Amino acid sequence: MRHIKRLPVPQILSDRGNLWLQAMIDKNLLRPDPSKYGNPAIRRDLNSMSSTKCFYCETNLKGLIKEIDHFIEVKVNRDLSYIWENLYLACTNCNDKFDENVISTNACLNPCIHSDEEIQQELTFIDEVILPRNNSQMGRLTITKYRLDTESLDFLRMKQLQIVTKLVITILQANSGKLPEAERTILRHYMQRETQYSLMFKVYIDTLLQI
Repeated sequence: MRHIKRLPVPQILSDRGNLWLQAMIDKNLLRPDPSKYGNPAIRRDLNSMSSTKCFYCETNLKGLIKEIDHFIEVKVNRDLSYIWENLYLACTNCNDKFDENVISTNACLNPCIHSDEEIQQELTFIDEVILPRNNSQMGRLTITKYRLDTESLDFLRMKQLQIVTKLVITILQANSGKLPEAERTILRHYMQRETQYSLMFKVYIDTLLQI
């Protein structure tokens, strides 16, 4: 998870969001129309905000199913059904989150509210395994609520980490166990927020750069 800067409200949501909500209330519907909050213009801006990554686990969703998550669940507050600040891009794994009555969103990290520094105070990695940093309660609840520690995510992160580890070994072997500045710059690329699993790589590469 990394901090995500929210773009301005898409015009279609600004123009029609209240109308969509009123129609939902008039019809006494329990769920909003996914074709409306999933409008292509809304999806485009959510994709841009996170470089087409899941807001929670940072999996690259290009070519994969992209779900629009209501950060505060509709059954908790129906009025937030078409509110821009409540719409997040999620993978199927993270959108299968624990209900609000099990783990409150208020007890968890919010990628659109918390800064990178705040997120990194609560979450860390040992290799591909995500952990609460310093036994953080907020970190633990965030991992649990959004299922950030599933075997499938561990496997995806491990595959990416193996690629970078092989690169590091090659660099070290070619430079007598050292990391020249040019190679350090290459490794820092994986720490950039646009990169898949960038927080994992930041933890990993920050340790390497101390060599």
